[in-house]
Amino acid sequence: MALTKTEISIRDREVCNYVKKHGRTLCHYTSLTALHGILKDKEFWLGSTASMNDKSEINLFINQLKDSLSEYKSNKHYKSIFRQLNKLLTDKDNYPFAMALSKLEDNAAQWERYADDAKGCCIVFNTTSLRKTLSYSGMFFDEVFYDYDIRSHAHYKALKYYFETGEFDGNPILSGFTNEPSWVSNIYLCSFARKHKSFCTEEEYRISTPYYKKHGIKNSKVENVLINGIVRRILKINMYDMCVEAGTNFEDLFEQIILGPRKEQSVFELQAFIRDLTDCRGLANKIIISKCPLR
Repeated sequence: MALTKTEISIRDREVCNYVKKHGRTLCHYTSLTALHGILKDKEFWLGSTASMNDKSEINLFINQLKDSLSEYKSNKHYKSIFRQLNKLLTDKDNYPFAMALSKLEDNAAQWERYADDAKGCCIVFNTTSLRKTLSYSGMFFDEVFYDYDIRSHAHYKALKYYFETGEFDGNPILSGFTNEPSWVSNIYLCSFARKHKSFCTEEEYRISTPYYKKHGIKNSKVENVLINGIVRRILKINMYDMCVEAGTNFEDLFEQIILGPRKEQSVFELQAFIRDLTDCRGLANKIIISKCPLR
């Protein structure tokens, strides 16, 4: 269903402000196999956060809240809040999916860690087009935060107030929430934008689906896929259909494709592959080779 004029106006204003704050492009480092699928099938693949390289994924923020408020662990509200959060964290059938982006372009560490040991590629996305396309998709598009004091966070202050007074309706920080489950849901959502400070050099942004099982995402399906000899649970997003609904163009999502510093791929053959595709042929002229001096 096409967006209304009001929805487009609200979206475009929000996107303009977002780009001013976060920049014109964001990068996704990946393998050439993944690039082939993205362009040929016009799909984004979001991986399960249960199998990502940060073993504290999603849990970190909630565990920090729990530990910093442990003096209230005998409090009935403490037990209720963290019981609900634990249920969300341990529901493996509903474990969220995510796709990582970074502000860092042609970055040595990103090449080695995420782009097939620098033989893959860096897809440079146009932030405006990407955010417009995802605005009404049901997915989240967040900046990731690393080194912060949990005691300065609004949820810490609200929880402390709640545990000490037992007041929910009178809690000024909770004016936007109607009940405990809605508040718990927001705490859970906040956990997606927090990672351990040891990952801070990645300058990550992420596209995520915290409640895929509950709400679903249009133009998507979950599949078990064999990747590098390991079966992974993947959420496939039909980006072409999503672009049509958002009134954007699939090709406009991409600013550039950078081939890794250890590339084995022929530029000519990659260009030939892209020119055979519909709806993204112009990308054949946007391929460059990394200037990163990795051996």
